Amino acid sequence: EAMQGVVGACVLPGDTLGLVGSEELRIGPGLMQLKENIVATKAGVLRYKEKHKYYWVECQQKRYVPAVEDLVIGIVRDRLKDAYRVDIGSSQSASLPLLAFEGATKKNRPNLQMSSLIYARVTLAHKDMEPELECMSVRKKADGFGELTGGYMVKIPLHVARALLNPECVIVRAFGEQVPYEIAVGMNGRLWLHSGNPSLTIILANAISKWWDADKNAAGQIVSQLLTHPLGSNAS
Repeated sequence: EAMQGVVGACVLPGDTLGLVGSEELRIGPGLMQLKENIVATKAGVLRYKEKHKYYWVECQQKRYVPAVEDLVIGIVRDRLKDAYRVDIGSSQSASLPLLAFEGATKKNRPNLQMSSLIYARVTLAHKDMEPELECMSVRKKADGFGELTGGYMVKIPLHVARALLNPECVIVRAFGEQVPYEIAVGMNGRLWLHSGNPSLTIILANAISKWWDADKNAAGQIVSQLLTHPLGSNAS
């Protein structure tokens, strides 16, 4: 309860934000448990995701540090005997077991090619161990996880990724009101968009960049302006 009162506030390294009690909770980047205390390790804003009872410190860091339950976009770099090695933008590659897909068996499992994009969930994150991924939700269902085919991936700042994952994100709603599209946002600073039209997909990516640099409430106007010009036109 003490931590709930600090959500949305700026915290500094060394700040004690709460106590470990009987209530189950998870802590992510920027937080650590020190005996019975939960302490900030980075400067930023304390955030909370109620669905997973998950706290983290949102800051302007550039290097992604994996945390359990993070949603990430990875790039397949190698295939080992029982797992894929996946680049998720952290200091270590992550491991994606061959059976970490809904319905996968030794005889029936996805055959990912090198450089394939995947949307996954972090299931193991420890500073002394290789991160582990799963292409399933906690319900062991695909639920949008797995290989991302087609589309266009761009890198975005980590804090922008977290903003896009907010259910109330205005730019995501504005897209849905004007064009059919698919989106996957990785907390590791990667964004995948697919609309069936390469030019439109790039327009959507540009809209996110303009939205973050401008008034956050002007999402609808920004998307409309970018869609006003015919695709492929040279209008400025």
